[in-house]
Amino acid sequence: MRTFSAFTVLSGLLLLGAGCASWSDDVQSPVPVVISPDQQNPILHLRVGQTIALELEENPTTGYRWTGEIIPADVAELTQDEYKVPDSPLMGAPGKREYKLKALKAGKATWQLRYVRSWEPDTPAEQLKISLDVQE
Repeated sequence: MRTFSAFTVLSGLLLLGAGCASWSDDVQSPVPVVISPDQQNPILHLRVGQTIALELEENPTTGYRWTGEIIPADVAELTQDEYKVPDSPLMGAPGKREYKLKALKAGKATWQLRYVRSWEPDTPAEQLKISLDVQE
């Protein structure tokens, strides 16, 4: 089993809307951050109420789809989990899985993402674990 590689992310980069968040006073507007594919277990520092946007390459024609969970679930919640079709006219071209996650309360959590086929849930092709550190 491999973990998070350039294949799984758009343009070889993971784009996060708040990442190791700069402490802007406006918690409603995402702050862009880039994490390289070889970075293991990134830590995102967020403020309560702040939202991050995550975009991952996904190709459902292969049977693979990104799934995930936040543990514990009371620190943050997914407010969007949507597949965007590719702009390419080529059949089988990958699209994007777009997530939005909102920090709910101060605390620490782990966002575990897995790129799996529904009939092989125990054998992910890719996985990503993001640590969330939410402050007041």
